[in-house]
Amino acid sequence: LNNETSPGQAVTVELFLTFQLVLCVLASTDERREDPVGSPALSIGLSVAVGHLLGIRYTGCSMNPARSFAPAVIVGDFSDHWLFWVVGKF
Repeated sequence: LNNETSPGQAVTVELFLTFQLVLCVLASTDERREDPVGSPALSIGLSVAVGHLLGIRYTGCSMNPARSFAPAVIVGDFSDHWLFWVVGKF
């Protein structure tokens, strides 16, 4: 965790970022949409970019527990890694 972010704050940030990404994926790929404007891939990519720009200062912005696992293995530091898996279960 960065900038003296508490574990509770980190879980909240990761929950928000994961929620906005999942909501974007579900909304942009819904087959029932009657106004297919734009590309789902572009909107999902922009959602990931915005999520990383907003969350990297606080938690490193995982948004996916599997993405955080390899860096934790390489560095050998799993001290705050639990919060990415807790958020990933929601």
